[in-house]
Amino acid sequence: MTVVETVRPQPHEFDATWHFGATHRDDYGLGLHYALESVYRDHDWRNDGKPTETITFDGDQWTLAFDYHVGKLDPDSAPPDFDLEQVREFHLYFVAKDDTYDGERADQSQRVRGGTITVRPRWPGLESLPGVEDTSVPDLGGPYVSVRTQASNIAPEKYLDLARLVFSAFDVDQRYLQDPHPISHINDLALYVRPRRSKSGPLYAANGPIARCHQVLVSDRSGYRKHTEDHRERPGDMVLAEVTDERAGDMFRGHRVGFRAKHYYMNDPDAYDPGEFGWHPKFEVSYRTSLTDRTVRWDHPDEYDLDDLYRELDETLFNMIEWAGLSIRAGDHWMSDAYFNADKSVSRSLRLREDPLPEVKDDQTAAVTRLWGEMQESDRAIVDHLLADGGEVSPTEAAEETGYSYRTVRRVVDRLEALIDHTYGSLELTSKHVQQELLQRVQAAEANFRKTVESATMEVADAASGRASGPWKRWRRQYNASVRPGEYDHETIVEIQYQPMDANEEREMLRKLKLAWEETHDDPLRHLTVTYRLGDGTPKEVNDVALAVDKLAPRARRVEEARNADSQRDADDVDWDEWSRMFAQGRVG
Repeated sequence: MTVVETVRPQPHEFDATWHFGATHRDDYGLGLHYALESVYRDHDWRNDGKPTETITFDGDQWTLAFDYHVGKLDPDSAPPDFDLEQVREFHLYFVAKDDTYDGERADQSQRVRGGTITVRPRWPGLESLPGVEDTSVPDLGGPYVSVRTQASNIAPEKYLDLARLVFSAFDVDQRYLQDPHPISHINDLALYVRPRRSKSGPLYAANGPIARCHQVLVSDRSGYRKHTEDHRERPGDMVLAEVTDERAGDMFRGHRVGFRAKHYYMNDPDAYDPGEFGWHPKFEVSYRTSLTDRTVRWDHPDEYDLDDLYRELDETLFNMIEWAGLSIRAGDHWMSDAYFNADKSVSRSLRLREDPLPEVKDDQTAAVTRLWGEMQESDRAIVDHLLADGGEVSPTEAAEETGYSYRTVRRVVDRLEALIDHTYGSLELTSKHVQQELLQRVQAAEANFRKTVESATMEVADAASGRASGPWKRWRRQYNASVRPGEYDHETIVEIQYQPMDANEEREMLRKLKLAWEETHDDPLRHLTVTYRLGDGTPKEVNDVALAVDKLAPRARRVEEARNADSQRDADDVDWDEWSRMFAQGRVG
């Protein structure tokens, strides 16, 4: 942790569920529900409309409204003392009468700063009315009341105090809202800052933290993943990435819940002037229950709770801002709105980290580069199948589709563990970045194959017409090479379009170049400068072909030995009866 100055992030959406009545300290049962029933019964709905009240909280006046609807629960399944013919759910609306207030009654207001409290009774053995799907609720050992708050632009730690004041305004005793049950939990929480439009580009850029955390950290298929880039109306109109628990931990060691990072504009921002906040975007990091397997408690000494979540979101927000190259302090690069203050920095503890995304990306690229050059035929077959298949692939299915034995597939997965995840009986590439790196190499290999076929076709045509082509011409055609003078006297540049896919191919290409040149040219080989790219796109320049051939020999030999050894193991693994059946069905060739 480091003490730093930052602009203060603004809490945005918030959603929490508290349970009252069957707690570890008090047992009020359905007392809160009965108190709200009294408000309902004592009010003249026909003549007075919905009950409304006003309170003062957090420096603002708030207007409130009370409403209800008949729920879907069966009162006959309730405890004997319930004594109600219908099970009502109650709604309490609250909105701050600040500069954004629209003057409407709380239940009809847009509630920019405000929200809704929904109250539902619960009890063991709860059942729904006939014809309605049963409701599943926690069994807390006795009757209790569930209170859900959904609101925005209020500090999370203040919601319970605000809720107590709202209930008190309708003469509901606050003692019913003391000590929420330990399983009370958070459903949603978001923090945002508002960068100026002219400064926010690095956040949503193609190589910015939003795009890169998705590309590098999200696996090929597993779980839920989402990435959206919508630039149709304006650059960065809506760019988001969602990261699940495991990948959040890859980005931030110690973090335990997934998150959504989003750069977006409000509706019709161009209706505002550049000097107004609505013209500028928001950058937001939020928690969504759909992105995590972990429950976030409201307040629990032994479990992950609101304080832990707020710290993680806060760290994620400001670290991503730093990785985009923007200052985390207050200043002109931010735009104030009704709730976000761009001009005031606060001094606090914050864990700032080095951007792990380039390192993770480089590690993944290095793994692909290293393993690609050593891949055996079975490895390539499994990788090709994973690149082509759009759904889950089990080891058994991979064996069936590629013609290799199950044991061989398992060996491939072990060899390529940096590229292929094997979880819950399915195989997948470890990230979108790995997928793209492999696709690039596959496409290069396909291009090489086409060039080789074209070269062979031309050789056949030359032979049929009686034209002879020398070894240098044949080599150039085979490897799609062009030749031009260099910058210095006697220098010749050989530019090769063929992309060798491993050390064996690279050495063979240069060895053949050496032989063909020496057979057809008087100029020394040392006058050649040879340029080409490997299958992974790495540029190479060789100034001493003979030395390069010698240096590549050990690596090329290892590749060949590994392939031969794997071919022998594959032959030992083959179930020849099964292979014969597959051959007869045309599934192997």
